[in-house]
Amino acid sequence: MDQHEHHDHAAHDHGSHDHAAHDHAAHDHAAHDHGSHAGHDPAVFRRLFWVNLVLTIPTLVFSTGLQDILSLDGPRFPGSQFIPAAFGVLIFLIGGRVFLTGALSELRAKSPGMMTLISLALVVAFGYSLAVTLGLPGMDFWWELATLTTIMLLGHWIEMSAVMGAQNALGELAKLIPDEAEMQHGDHRMMMKVSELKVGDHVIVRPGSAIPVDGRVVDG
Repeated sequence: MDQHEHHDHAAHDHGSHDHAAHDHAAHDHAAHDHGSHAGHDPAVFRRLFWVNLVLTIPTLVFSTGLQDILSLDGPRFPGSQFIPAAFGVLIFLIGGRVFLTGALSELRAKSPGMMTLISLALVVAFGYSLAVTLGLPGMDFWWELATLTTIMLLGHWIEMSAVMGAQNALGELAKLIPDEAEMQHGDHRMMMKVSELKVGDHVIVRPGSAIPVDGRVVDG
């Protein structure tokens, strides 16, 4: 580059947006923490996944409905029919709580989404299965409730890990953008904040320095 390379700041709106993108994304990230994902932390979903996976195994093993579908004779003893219900309630309260909390946030914001859909399935499965366990004629869905919760936790663990990685990459990228730019105004040069630049301003990018905004090279 030339020592006095000038850039027509014809795309400053995009450049300033790039510079502020990390702050805006961080704000969205924090807001989402208290919204649909209720924590937005991969560690939360990872821990819940492993806990629910352990609880799901006995639910599947002692589920008479699943055994009937697979034509298997699982372990049976007096009272074993209540084991899926006991573990199913634990799974609903432990693993399903994060989805229920997210659904409440979505409904308060009048913006139902994925958390609301998952919670609806969990609540219906839980309510009907509990009624069947207490004497309502029909087939319970404890094993379906357990597997749905566990699979959804696994999916959200993977999703949150990807989101967190993208956020970290965005933060590192934002660090490369300087906060100030050297502006050429007639015969005068001055340092000013990138956020204060306007479309049409000319900035000087010296050799080896970072380009503060998007623009068009007009000299050099």
